[in-house]
Amino acid sequence: MILPSLSLGTTLVIALLQQPAAPTVGDTVWVSRSLRAPAGSVVRAAPWPEDATADVQSLGAATVSRRGDSVEIRYPLVAWTPGEHEVDIPGPTILGPGASIDSLGPEPATLFIASVLPDTIDADSTPPRPPDGPVGRAEVAWLPLLEFLTLAGAIGAAVILFGKRRGGEVVAPGTSVTAAPDVMRWAREGEVKVALAAAQAQLRAEIARAVPAAHLGLSAEHCVEVLRLARPDWPLLEIEGLLLALDAERFAAGQGDPDLVDRADALRSRLVRGG
Repeated sequence: MILPSLSLGTTLVIALLQQPAAPTVGDTVWVSRSLRAPAGSVVRAAPWPEDATADVQSLGAATVSRRGDSVEIRYPLVAWTPGEHEVDIPGPTILGPGASIDSLGPEPATLFIASVLPDTIDADSTPPRPPDGPVGRAEVAWLPLLEFLTLAGAIGAAVILFGKRRGGEVVAPGTSVTAAPDVMRWAREGEVKVALAAAQAQLRAEIARAVPAAHLGLSAEHCVEVLRLARPDWPLLEIEGLLLALDAERFAAGQGDPDLVDRADALRSRLVRGG
């Protein structure tokens, strides 16, 4: 378990784009959550809850930065009404060594947002502007697209026919004839992010080869759901933890964890040998 070893601390950080004083309605406000995670673990930020009617809304995905065992998760927000706003910073998921998974609960924070209207204006008695009229929709011409598709089909048919006449082998589009890359060599040479992406692609390809229903178009969670029905004899907990860790580490800040490359490559080799 990882949770008992974590030392949590929540810090509210407010950063403005233009005004150095208090944040106002429409300003970008950053809230952050700091925690300590043991070496070898991966911290995955949870998405901010989406609510189109909320006074405080998210402006994008969270950023995760790590220095040693200290991890900071930052969310960009915007407030549409002035006053005091109580928000809950989502709890992250911690993927630890050995495919263990733990999650933390939300952490409360308070935002103080000032109005953009000057004090001389009474916001309650000032009527809002009337809505603008509908925006016209441009006409879309489909003839150029149809002409392009017809031309592309004719060229493709000619290439296939020419290849058959010459007796050559016609390779279907999207079919790779190259050998699998040496992901461990890439990791040793410092290209850890590239190695992570390649190791994840190789692992997912091997899973799809053994279980076609768990194809590459599925998310990691849906892929594991398919495997629970098709291959209950596989180490599903290890596969799920590793797939989630690879997703999180590929897009996290920093160089990346080469240990995940080694684990993904080793798991893929085991699946090739039959689990």
